[in-house]
Amino acid sequence: MANEKRYIVNLVLAGVFLFLFLIVGGAFRVLVWPVIQGEVMESTGSQSQYQHEITLRLDGFSGYAVLRSEHFRSALRAQGVKLDLVDDAADYSARMSALGSGKAQLAVFTVDGMLAAGVDYGSQPGTIVSVLDETYGADAIVAYKAAVPDLQALDGSNASLVLTPDSPSEFLARVAIAEFGLRGIGFQEVDGAGAVYDALRKADQKKVQGYVLWEPELSRALEDPAVHRVFDSSRVSGYIVDVLVVERNFLLKHPSVVRGVVESYLRSLYHYEQQPGGLAALVSADAKAQGQSLTDAQAAAIVEGIRFRNTLENYVHFGVEPRQEGVLHLEDAVGNIAGVLQRTGKVNVDPTGGQPTALFYDGLLQEMHKAGFHPSQGLGIVSGTPKNALDGPRSAVVLPALDDSGWSQLTPAGAMQVEAISFGRGAARLHVGSQRELDGLSRRLLSLPHYYLEVRGNARAD
Repeated sequence: MANEKRYIVNLVLAGVFLFLFLIVGGAFRVLVWPVIQGEVMESTGSQSQYQHEITLRLDGFSGYAVLRSEHFRSALRAQGVKLDLVDDAADYSARMSALGSGKAQLAVFTVDGMLAAGVDYGSQPGTIVSVLDETYGADAIVAYKAAVPDLQALDGSNASLVLTPDSPSEFLARVAIAEFGLRGIGFQEVDGAGAVYDALRKADQKKVQGYVLWEPELSRALEDPAVHRVFDSSRVSGYIVDVLVVERNFLLKHPSVVRGVVESYLRSLYHYEQQPGGLAALVSADAKAQGQSLTDAQAAAIVEGIRFRNTLENYVHFGVEPRQEGVLHLEDAVGNIAGVLQRTGKVNVDPTGGQPTALFYDGLLQEMHKAGFHPSQGLGIVSGTPKNALDGPRSAVVLPALDDSGWSQLTPAGAMQVEAISFGRGAARLHVGSQRELDGLSRRLLSLPHYYLEVRGNARAD
């Protein structure tokens, strides 16, 4: 019996020792061994060439070709910055969430997309640090001539627009509705410009319907002589604008890194503008890398329809340089865009919170301007180029003065929606609300440089 008890005790002790051995061994494997291995790996490895890794969210739009270019990536690499690009297929909600959660440090948006996504998200975790481009004809409403001879033919409940929701094309449609008084028009939503193009090809040519397209499908649609443009982004200014947005906390912690990104982008843009074939060659190569094929004519049409914003134009957009015709200050552009979103029911509140200046940061461009930055510096082209040698803004639209005969030959494009303007009784003094309305109208008119304005009013007899 004593031997049996001793056997049981020994067996229990052996089990306890085995259990303790397994615990100690497991702890060693989980806690100690990785440290040893890490030290070995570190001792036998090399340091990274990168001091920072940034994620940039974007989509396949040709206007972002410079951001996808090897020159841009190499310029950042030289500064110790690793660039990770994430194509989210223009999912602005996911893009905004990525900024808010810190999963992305940078993102590109159209201004309208940024404003609308911020309303849905509940805040604006990012701020604009650079204007990349403005579309200038690359987005358009087209229609069959027989049914829709002009934009005003789409004014009515029997008319509709085929478009892609939550896209620059939808916002172009909203601009037309807000600024030219298209009332009662409906939306027929499809997925992508290809689907819009297919709907156009299959449509009854006598149906009062417009189709909102972008390149290259736009050029394909216009190859049909029965189809024409009734409105496009070249007819307005400061509405379809692409911007580079940085997460605010990252900007606060790493302003020099963000400035390096902005400078590298402007240098890369300048570099490709100077190459044989210019930006059309870059756009063509970029499309090929994304599995698409463009003819030379299509690539040229895309570049013609996108105004890539250079250094001086950015200075003007941010108020670093004095205002110039044809380049809206961002405060005005953001305010106008917010107004369109509200007036057409895309959002129910002011997406700027009454503070459009809170959505962009001019500090980086102020520093660049003070330092005499020029995009050719570091490219082996020029050295010490003075800042006044920067490429200037593109020529502004200046309409000629008309006599009575000229005014009589104009075709109405639409009727702007304006609240009634009222004066104090028996006085020339505007009411406060009317003064605000006129100030807003003034800003809106800056975005319509291609149109003449006829003012009609009336006064009470008393």
